[in-house]
Amino acid sequence: RLVRARMAKTGESYTTARAHIIAKNRKQSTTPEAAESIAATASSQPTPAEPAAAPADAAPLPLPDDYEKIAGKSDAAVKKASGRTWPEWVALLDQHGAASMEHRAIAKLVEEEYGVGAWWAQTITVGYERLRGLRDVGQRRGGSYEASKSVTVAAPVEALRRALYDPEQRKRWLPDVELVIRTATEAKSMRFRLADGIRMEVYFTAKGPEKSALSVQLQGFPDKEAAQAAKEFWAERLAALKALVAPE
Repeated sequence: RLVRARMAKTGESYTTARAHIIAKNRKQSTTPEAAESIAATASSQPTPAEPAAAPADAAPLPLPDDYEKIAGKSDAAVKKASGRTWPEWVALLDQHGAASMEHRAIAKLVEEEYGVGAWWAQTITVGYERLRGLRDVGQRRGGSYEASKSVTVAAPVEALRRALYDPEQRKRWLPDVELVIRTATEAKSMRFRLADGIRMEVYFTAKGPEKSALSVQLQGFPDKEAAQAAKEFWAERLAALKALVAPE
């Protein structure tokens, strides 16, 4: 963390900043000659974990004018949650060579290195990947597409859970859809596999004693058109669920 802080302040590469930090700390217990030797050794032998930083004189890749729309969240929202705007996150992750990293590795870096919560770490990672052309909006890094939809109802979480879990209730708002339950966490989430191989995750969120939300996330669509069609279908079905669970 000391190295990262110095990099952000001075613009130095990881190796140079690390050498300075080591030299500064060792000077308290070694002679000036020894400290200089340590710094020289550190700068000539980079560690395997060192990020692939761009050259100091390399111009940063620009962001598109509509970068907030592409990333999926506004600068204000991202800064409130993480302390940085999109341009700041992109510049920071570029220093780590994140464009060549796997999705999971980027999210882990954002969460563990910079203290961002897990949900926002995923959001920042997806936004970065979109801004750097690593995935399209609604597309996963592997190439498949995904869709999501949510609904908020004036009913407790348990009412939503029953409407989804109980076959008889489910037929009333979701007929002709075969769901195979893979895993379920009581009143929190459920995972299904649909008949066509699409993976579906459902999350329940309590918003008060008599108010809750249900979020559906689907993965595995071959193209954007199929994902959009699924999104429209689930918008209709969740409206039917709302009418069933919390009729006006």
